Amino acid sequence: MQAVGCDVWEAATASSPDRSCAEELIRVAPLPTHLCRDLVVITTHPYEAMCAAGGLISHLAMQGADVEVLAVTDGDGAAAPRHPFWRRSQILAAYRRLGVPEVRRHRLQLEAGKLSDAQPDLIAALSELVGHDCYPGLWCLAPWRRDGHPDHDAVGLVAEAVCHSYNLRLVRYLCAAWEWLRPEDLPWRRVRQFTLSDNVRARKDAAVPLPPGVPGREWVADRELFLV
Repeated sequence: MQAVGCDVWEAATASSPDRSCAEELIRVAPLPTHLCRDLVVITTHPYEAMCAAGGLISHLAMQGADVEVLAVTDGDGAAAPRHPFWRRSQILAAYRRLGVPEVRRHRLQLEAGKLSDAQPDLIAALSELVGHDCYPGLWCLAPWRRDGHPDHDAVGLVAEAVCHSYNLRLVRYLCAAWEWLRPEDLPWRRVRQFTLSDNVRARKDAAVPLPPGVPGREWVADRELFLV
């Protein structure tokens, strides 16, 4: 199940595990976004949360949710040399294009590839963000603990533990999973989908860095899948 690497653009282009899940997707309920008042986003490496859940983040910001981002690392050792998009100013500009101009972004600057050894630091950082002021309507958006990348899995485990402790709604996004996932690997009863409006899709399209070899825009998927 473990993915060798993580191509962040797979998360932006994927709308179903292998684009042959029409029957399952018909039965998937929508994510109840009207219940979210504010959002804490955990992104393990730059752009991952934006690629996997940029449409949801954009939509919630437009409906008035306060968005706070915990950036665990500043890069992925495998991806950064090939894709020089990790500068802080570029990431903040991307959030503005996404429709989140007032995003508060906290950087832990932990070393990519070694997050399984940094769980106490992750627990402390996330607890500091959510523990002092928990309330109904505060959601946490984090990687799935079975995403298939060791950094994502470590962060997903921490998010589950912290959200369980504080009774927070945890919404899990998929990123590296799109490289290995088969339809039967998803726990479909826990899957929820968010369909991107034309406006939200255009915002995400403008925010996410264009993958190599893809000319023009309008390339992101029309829906995002989550586990609740």
